[in-house]
Formats: sequence, structure tokens, C-alpha cells
Amino acid sequence: MKKFVQKNYVWLFFTWLIIMLTVQSRWVVGALKTPSSILKIAALLTYLPFMVFALLKLISDIKARKKDLFTILYYGFAVYYVCISLYRLLTHGELKDSLYYTIVLLGTLALFCSVFQQKNQQASRQLADCACIFLSILLVYRLVFLLFVEKHITQSPVNEIAMGTALLLLLPIPFQQLRHRDFSVPGCIFYGLLIFGTVVVILSLGSRAVFFLLLVELIPLIVSCLKCKRAIFTGMIAIVCALAVLCVLFVCNTGRVRYNVYRQTGINFAKLLPDISDSQKNSSDKDSSKKEESKKESQAQKNALSQIERSDAMREALTELSLEEVRKNPWIGTGTVLFPHRYNRGKQIIDAPAHNIFLQTLNCYGVIGLVLLMALILTLVIKTGLFRLKEGHLSDRVSLFTVLVLYFGISLIQATAYDVLVMPTAFICIAVLAASIQPENQQNDAK
Repeated sequence: MKKFVQKNYVWLFFTWLIIMLTVQSRWVVGALKTPSSILKIAALLTYLPFMVFALLKLISDIKARKKDLFTILYYGFAVYYVCISLYRLLTHGELKDSLYYTIVLLGTLALFCSVFQQKNQQASRQLADCACIFLSILLVYRLVFLLFVEKHITQSPVNEIAMGTALLLLLPIPFQQLRHRDFSVPGCIFYGLLIFGTVVVILSLGSRAVFFLLLVELIPLIVSCLKCKRAIFTGMIAIVCALAVLCVLFVCNTGRVRYNVYRQTGINFAKLLPDISDSQKNSSDKDSSKKEESKKESQAQKNALSQIERSDAMREALTELSLEEVRKNPWIGTGTVLFPHRYNRGKQIIDAPAHNIFLQTLNCYGVIGLVLLMALILTLVIKTGLFRLKEGHLSDRVSLFTVLVLYFGISLIQATAYDVLVMPTAFICIAVLAASIQPENQQNDAK
């Protein structure tokens, strides 16, 4: 059992997160009337692994007496956070919001260090396998929700933006595996199915940001596979099949597919849909059927546009509240990250952060903390070897750069930067892709 956990702790950790997030989902809580005591325990168990990763890093670094720049900045930031937290405690400031963010941040960076230091081909492949298992779990989770749960709980327990972002970040992994491993037909089918499922889910998810970034992401991923016939063939077939399935779901008006696709693209359904009336009906029946279908599509468009307006208004309101908080103490922040806003057509009031990584960081840690974190992340990126272009493996470097752009790019317009699911997913993907360009792990691209 111990060996199994040591070998698979990455995907086990993410599975644990999904379970805990599902238990705490306000949709599940509303449906099951979950007691508050259980929710408190679930919240503690959600953050517990991050604290364990940070503690294990501390013990390891003390034993090894590490003094590299990344380690110095890591603990320097931790000490800085303790100092500003003590100041907020003495001045009766906000502590809880920034505490959650810091636990996720330090735990995620500790997890990255743990997996990145395993510099050998076997460990690198094992890490990639864990990422693919996690991707499979996310896809199965989404499928189970659509088939069995959506009729009882209309919203996904795991936030759809967070899930879509995690899928975006994981998508380069199956492409990378197709480039590097000499798989048989079943192997290609497996990775092709991962690509297919990811594209289908994202295209039908309803998030404008995730949809747009998928289109951007596919370009470098396809280009990176041009020298590998197996990878480009499998990837293109998977993408084409995903588009075909989406078209079928769209035409058959399955679930919320039409609504979500319209929300993402602004397509006018009424003009594109064929006349669905039977050819034997008279012209008046045909006209009546067509008008009824057009009326339904028009309503779907109005609902989508209304939701977009509410979403944009919410984002603007949160931005203004965040800026007001920044002005109170720009240097170290106030610690207030979550702000109340009305949700579900004004029926609910929930707390949410500004949808921008810089504003969230300024609220948590101020300008000083922002500078420290930027230096820490830049050091981490340099540590991956991304900029050592002379060492080759350009395809893997493109994939790694793509993940970095996706993570920080979507964090400029969504509240995903410190998300308990998205942040560790991003840095695990960075570790997987960085492992393949390390001198100890370099392999020739498949031809």
C-alpha cells in the first residue's frame, strides 16, 4: 500500500481534492442539506495536503541545507507573510482570506519541488502517467455529472471554470506523450481519447475564456507535433471527431449544448438550424414548427446574453471593490480578498475575489508581496530550463511555454490564480513538461 501511494500520490491528491470540492459545493450542500460540521471538516481536509507538502519541504530543506535562490525566496516570502499576518492580527485586520491563499500557494510550490527533483526517465514517465490519470478522472467526472447528476443538480459541483482551466492545462500532456513514446495502436487510441474528451468538454462548457484559450492553445500544440506523424495524425483525428460530436449534440439539442455554444460564440441558432418539420406536413404546419423553433432559439440567445451581461457586471463590481481595498494599504495589502456579490439572478449572495491575479495578490500581500512572488515564479521558470534553447527539444519548450501563458493568461480575467484545483494542476503540468527537457531525461522525439 505504501509503495502504491508513493508511486501515485499525485493523482490520488487531485482525486482527493475533487471529492472534497464536491462535498463542499453549494449545489450539493443545497440538495443534501449537509451539516455545517461536515463542511468544516471537509474544508480542513481540503487544505491539509497542501500543509503536509509545505511541511515535508521544510524538513527536506533543513536536512539538505539548501541555499539556492528559489529556496531563499520561498522562505523569504513565507517569513514576509507571517510578519504581515502578525501586523493584521494586532490591528484587527483580515486573516482568513489570505491564509487560505497562502496555504495553497506554498503547498503547491512545495509539491512542484517534490516532483521536479525526481530527475530520471522512470520518474518522469511516472509523473506524466499520473497527470494523464488525473485528466481521465476529470473527464469521467464530467461525463457522470452530465448523464446522472445534472437532472438533479443543474450546476457542476466542481466549478466549471476551474474544471475547464484544469483541462486546458492538462491538454499538452497527451500530445507530449504521443511525441515521446513509441506506442502501439491501443496506446495511441488512449491518448487520442484524452484529447477528444478534453476538446468536447471544453467546447460544450459555456465559458468564453476557456473556449477562446482552447483555440489559441491548439495552434502551438499542433505545430509541436508536425515532425511526429503518429502524434499529428492522432491529435487531428481526435480534434475532428470532437467537432463532429459537438455538431451532433448541437443539432439534436442535447442538454445545454446549444446554450453553451451560443454563449461562447454568439452564433445565431435560428438562422443556422435546418427546417426540422416533416416533409409531409403542409406549409402552414412547417411555418408554425419553424416559428416555434425560432422562438425557442431566440429565448436561448436572450438568456445567454443576459447571463453574459450579469457576469461582466459582476466582474466590474469585484474589480472596483478590490481596487478600493488596494488603496487602503497598497504596500502590504489589507488581507481582504473575498467580496460579497449577488449571484443566481440576485437570489444568492456569495463571496468572490477579483477576477485578476494582480488584484488578488495585491489584496493579499500588497506591492511588496507581489514583487517577491514575481521573483519567486521567475526563478522557478528559470529553474525548469525553459530558456536553455541551445539544448534542443523545442517542441517540449513550446508546450511548457503554452502552459505558462494559459495559466497566467486566464488568471488575468478569471479567479483561477489561487484556485485550490487550478494552481496545483498548473504547476504539476509545468513539472511534467519541464522534466522532459532536463539533461537527465532527454529523449529523442519520435519520428
